[in-house]
Amino acid sequence: MMLLEAACVPLLVFTAAQGEDVVHATAHYELRLAGGPEALEEAAAAGVVLEAAREQLEEFFRARPKTKGDERVSVFLARDRETWLARIRAAGVEPPSAADLVHYAPEQDTIFVYSDGTRAQRRTLLLHGAVQQFHCKCKAKNRDLVRSWLAMGLADHLSLHVWDGSELRLGAQPVVANDDVLGRARELLDPNTLDPGLLFEQGLQRGEICMAMTRFLLDHAGTKRRKQFEKLVLGYRGSKLLPSTYAKVLGDPARVAGELLQWLDREPQPMRVEAGSWQDDGAAGIRARSGGREARAVFKLSPQELTVRLAADASTGAAAGIELGGVELDARWRVSVLPGEILVRGVTSDGSSYERALPLSGRPDRTVELALRRDGADVLLFADREPIGVHALETPLVGLFVEGGDRLFEGLSWR
Repeated sequence: MMLLEAACVPLLVFTAAQGEDVVHATAHYELRLAGGPEALEEAAAAGVVLEAAREQLEEFFRARPKTKGDERVSVFLARDRETWLARIRAAGVEPPSAADLVHYAPEQDTIFVYSDGTRAQRRTLLLHGAVQQFHCKCKAKNRDLVRSWLAMGLADHLSLHVWDGSELRLGAQPVVANDDVLGRARELLDPNTLDPGLLFEQGLQRGEICMAMTRFLLDHAGTKRRKQFEKLVLGYRGSKLLPSTYAKVLGDPARVAGELLQWLDREPQPMRVEAGSWQDDGAAGIRARSGGREARAVFKLSPQELTVRLAADASTGAAAGIELGGVELDARWRVSVLPGEILVRGVTSDGSSYERALPLSGRPDRTVELALRRDGADVLLFADREPIGVHALETPLVGLFVEGGDRLFEGLSWR
């Protein structure tokens, strides 16, 4: 996953006058971001990611879009829906009534995106549009696939990613993200609300299930099904696919729905966001932004063991650490890494408040390793491999938290 073209092609154009778009050109894309000078750095970072994605898309689709000379794909990123719609219509396009967040216009070869969320959320939408564009241009006979259920599912699948600033992995499963697409698909596949026999009629009207089905068939359903999927959906022979056609290939929809449901139960996103903004930065770690108050994310299945590293220097401006216990605030135990100390707080089984501070020594920029191990109802806590307490919690939730700022959780591991 080397960033060959992004690394060797010079940054071509920037404009950043107040009130104008930022314009940034790479080898294959021309990005326009509404937002003025503050968007310059984001435009450059987005260009690197899109070029890295293109290398992987060439391998995935086993093809390259045909281009004339040095023409580039136009990409426009807005912060609000009104600006987004106005730019699409200014290009002579009327988007479908259901279009939202990202829209690819084939005739103009332009990707339109809007988001007022985090940079990671905007990056996901940009990648979604890039997959649509690449698919459409590589498989000209499949132009109608741009908005078909499986083409959109494929774009959703590949745009789910991790990015650590140097390596991009498309189609990844983040440890934590604010939008848990597979979790939403699992809820929608509940037999109480969806007849499994109607998977290809009812189910494929929902983007979450399209994405889950696509990921399942590509990565988890066996070689035979993957080959069938590639032949039909990736359009190597100009095939076009309707749900009814695909149902005949896969067999009984109820059986397929059951297999899909079992896979979703085995392969969930490990952590659920309770508050704040969370993103998986790959090898760099898990980044949390509290938005001024707190950020919380808990494991869906509480681990028996957990280890994580946190910087202890004063420049972080936020407390962060491991959280144990229930949903209620007075039922929580928290092990916080603060400048100069580790603080353990909680409520004992008899209702008494517990607080213990452990001073930290050493260099100002040191990193502290926190760990826990469950032994029956007891939870054993460690800091830099030294025991810091044993607490009795029958059914503890285990999670991470940040108070009053942004923090990076490094080296997270669990079982």
